[in-house]
Parts: sequence; structure tokens; C-alpha cells
Amino acid sequence: MPNNTRIPSQIIPLVDKTTGLMTREWYRFFANSIESSWTPEFTGSVSNPTVTYTVQNGGYVRINGSVQCNVILTWTSFSGGSGDIRISLPLPVKDGITGIPSGSISLMNGVNLPASIITVGVSGVVGQSFLKMTGLKDNSDTVVLAVSDINNAGSIGLSLSYVTV
Repeated sequence: MPNNTRIPSQIIPLVDKTTGLMTREWYRFFANSIESSWTPEFTGSVSNPTVTYTVQNGGYVRINGSVQCNVILTWTSFSGGSGDIRISLPLPVKDGITGIPSGSISLMNGVNLPASIITVGVSGVVGQSFLKMTGLKDNSDTVVLAVSDINNAGSIGLSLSYVTV
């Protein structure tokens, strides 16, 4: 199995016993770490909505190819747009990875859930720099939330982990 995160093997110690310093492998691993921010926004798969935000916070940590990001969006006006609702990501999701880049929603109001939805989550879209919001129905079908499911005002807080290029 390939080591997508490039985390040094458990065999390699963090500290070199001879020098007392961090080993070269671990140094390279941590030297490739980036902590940054971006301005997330709603988009639509067909056309983009017009949104007035009061909070637009996005923060992420990238360690080699692994990304952990957090988003908080609060809006007071939301109109227009069509298609599936999307939220922008700081970096594209890598093609050819195993599994679905997924995350969780910790705060959500101002969203109308389709009937029979029992839980909502987020997932990255491979090869793209956005995530989609998905609902799981009680009969195990997955539904992608639409731009029309978003109310005029509300808040969303979420986190997502994925591998980037």
C-alpha cells in the first residue's frame, strides 16, 4: 500500500540517538507542513448563488499530501443559483485515492433537508477544489443537497480530511 501521507516509518525514530537531533526523515516530513487559511464560499453546480456573508472562515493544515480543513460560514442573504450546493476548498482533492474524502458538519442552521434525511455530511470531489453536502436517507440512499435547500440566512460549520496533489 502506498504511503500517501509520507509519514516516516515507525522504524525511524524521531530523535537520532547519536546527535540528539531530529532525524532527517522526520525533519523533511515536518518541513513540508503548511498551516494557512482561505476564504470559503458557496457555489452551485449549474450557477452560483448571490450570498452576503457575515463570517467566511477557512483554515487548513497540509502535511505533505494530507489536508485537514475547517470551515465556518454565516450568511444573512442567499438568493439565486442552481444545481448542487458546493463549498470551495483550499486545494484540489487528489485523483486515484482509495476511499471518499469525507468530513462532518458540527453546526448547521438555515438548511432545509429533503424528506427522510437522517444525517448530513460532507465529501470532497476527486480532482476538484470543492466539497458537496450529502444527506443519507433512512433507506440508505444518498442525496446531494441543492442550492434551493439553503435558506436566506444561516450558518454551517464543518471539517474535512483529504489527500491533495
